[in-house]
Amino acid sequence: MKRSNDCTGTQHVEVYAPPAKRAYLSDGRDFVTASVNLPFTVYKWSSYHPGFHPRNICENSPVDARWMARTNVPPQFVILKLEHAAIVESVSFNNPNVSHVCQLRLAKVFGGLREDQFVELGNLHLSKDETCNNFPLLAGCNKSAQSLQRCVPCMFFKIVPLESYDNKFNLSIWNVELYGYTSPSIVTPACSRLNKYLEDESMRLCMKFLREKCHIDVVQQLMDRTGTCFEDAWLTNFHQHLVEMKDFKVAEVLVKKAAEDGLFDRCCSQTVGVLKWTQIKPVTTRGESTKDDLCWPVGRGGHDMCVDPEQGFIYLFGGWDGRTDLGDLWRFSTRTGSWECLSVNTEDDGGPTARSCHQICIDTEKQQLYVLGRYYSMFNKDLADQVNSAGNFFRYDIAEHAWTELPCEGVPTCTYDHRMCFDGSRNRIFVFGGRRRQSSTRAVNAQAEYSGLYSYDVCTGEWTSLRSGSCGRTNLLCGRISHAMSLAPNAEGNNQLLVFGGHRNGLPLPFSSMECYDPESDSAERLPNTTGDECHSEEPLMKGVLTSGTLQSVYDPERREIRVCPSVFGGEMLTATPPSSKQDSCMQNFLWSFSLDDLRWTWLKDVQDPGPRAVTGGGWPLTRTLHCFVYDPSSKAHYVFGGCEYHQHGKDRLDDLWKLTIERPTRDDLLRQTIFELRKLHCLHLAVIDLPAAIRYLQNDVASFISKEDGEEREELHRLCNKVFQLAHDSRSGVDQDDATTPGSLYSLRSSLFQTISSYFPKESAAPRNSLKDIVVIDKEALYKLDPAD
Repeated sequence: MKRSNDCTGTQHVEVYAPPAKRAYLSDGRDFVTASVNLPFTVYKWSSYHPGFHPRNICENSPVDARWMARTNVPPQFVILKLEHAAIVESVSFNNPNVSHVCQLRLAKVFGGLREDQFVELGNLHLSKDETCNNFPLLAGCNKSAQSLQRCVPCMFFKIVPLESYDNKFNLSIWNVELYGYTSPSIVTPACSRLNKYLEDESMRLCMKFLREKCHIDVVQQLMDRTGTCFEDAWLTNFHQHLVEMKDFKVAEVLVKKAAEDGLFDRCCSQTVGVLKWTQIKPVTTRGESTKDDLCWPVGRGGHDMCVDPEQGFIYLFGGWDGRTDLGDLWRFSTRTGSWECLSVNTEDDGGPTARSCHQICIDTEKQQLYVLGRYYSMFNKDLADQVNSAGNFFRYDIAEHAWTELPCEGVPTCTYDHRMCFDGSRNRIFVFGGRRRQSSTRAVNAQAEYSGLYSYDVCTGEWTSLRSGSCGRTNLLCGRISHAMSLAPNAEGNNQLLVFGGHRNGLPLPFSSMECYDPESDSAERLPNTTGDECHSEEPLMKGVLTSGTLQSVYDPERREIRVCPSVFGGEMLTATPPSSKQDSCMQNFLWSFSLDDLRWTWLKDVQDPGPRAVTGGGWPLTRTLHCFVYDPSSKAHYVFGGCEYHQHGKDRLDDLWKLTIERPTRDDLLRQTIFELRKLHCLHLAVIDLPAAIRYLQNDVASFISKEDGEEREELHRLCNKVFQLAHDSRSGVDQDDATTPGSLYSLRSSLFQTISSYFPKESAAPRNSLKDIVVIDKEALYKLDPAD
């Protein structure tokens, strides 16, 4: 360690690493220098409390030497400057030996070659239980030289603490260590790639600006001389006909051809969409609405459901009706919309006893259900007997209507609030998390523990312990409760487990910290997922709802998305206070969706006003908790059943069933909207040169195109009529309506429509989304000297 002073008198502390070792890849194709401890200096910081200077984070000291911000209010940050440019592989936070109220819980880290140009490298969730939290930052990189050269090179590393374990205390960091690669054979190509990217994007921004100002010839010269790929060839051709030549007929033909060729399909699939709810009501064979005990399950919470998409069935078992545990088994047909009771009491049929907070899953090939776990009270006088007794793991043969009790040897008994899923490709059941208790002679001495990760081989009947549930140094797959778990294939098509959220030791774990377990390699990693731009303004909602209570997740194989249902569902839960009455309990619905391709979260919500009918649950489901949420890939629909009504004056168990679909625009919807915009713009151009022709076009080609049932389109038609006559009047007065420098001119309208259609294409195929003017730094003195007449 070396101390030095810069010209400002600020003391810097540098941490030096031992000499690098050499490491070879397993396949022998290439080798890279092993990652090393990266020396750095503390370069800048937001604030610090007297006696807790940011330079303290350079020393891993057992005493209370740390950086503590002056306040606990973001934004707070510290910027580290590396001794040499490097590819940062991981960051480690070393905590004091004893837990501290100021310990960091959530943080973001950024890297870059310049202090004013950072790229987000990861969202971090730090454990309070471990003395060292290590976070890999190169997910998806196989550590070969070619792969490392594609990573972001860093000269500066920025840490942004977001939240401590006790929000009443200031944000603190004790010690930070960075590990990475400094070999010139890796870093130099990475820097060159970054510089080339910046130069190309700068050139594309200039081309976009010049084209918007009608300097088409200059743009063409730049493209010819630099060889920069500006945009997709179709977009360039479309711009030529629409913006430059004002040939609306050809532009419309090009749009129709693009839709036929599927160029807009990706835009349709990536649209967030709107939630649509449909309540499924009970119907008998006579078509009469009824709800008796023989055709509809009673209201409940703490139950579980699973889906057989091939047969079109949803299975429901158990739960708590507010007075006692339930032991009935039901099957709902998504094709006929009717329930069927398979067993009034499974214990009488040789199956499991009545229970709640259990889990079920299905082997669709063998048509068998599996049931594991149940809730019990630690104050129950028969706790020891419950723990040591069998009856927690069962298999149900659907065709034979027969139950079989299975051994629990090798898996903790009496587990509840866990997660379970069936992997058909491996014929294995995976169980993770939950709370388990060990038996004791006295119930008050029963110890609560968190269960780990286990697998059950349905062919051999053997359990295997994969993770103990303790956090360990990597802080991965820590045992927890109330979490979400989904089974989804990776890029190679092999199923992997994705775990996120939940609670441990009374503290919520953020759902943005997603952990992935690969059964093939028996390895786990934390995915570098981020929140989409459209979600930043909803940070309190994102943190407040999805880090509290029990999460439920489903997987959409077609879109490769994991969707998360919050613990309090059917309403907008910005606070932890329940609504005071049923009239307050129907609020805005929402889901969160995580893309496995983009590694980004998206907030799905219904922004429409439900109206008075929502008070009775007619438009949206009433706000609830302890419900069950599943997804049927064959019908592309989610289903929500039951739960406990969420208002402080009632604890009613609900028995309503809801179907949720996500409506997205189709190819035809997008094409129709685009043609409508083209024809409106064509009409305005006609108004400048020939008002009678514009009126005829308005009547024959625009008015006939709109939907008479769509009030917004009718209003748009009225506004268009007014604009046509206004343009005709202005053109007679000698006003140039096609001036490229005039805001709101016809040229600007054509350019704006072109930008809208460009957004249908992937970012890499279109011109930059941002503008050159967005990056200009305003000089106040130069602005003051500028003549307004210029």
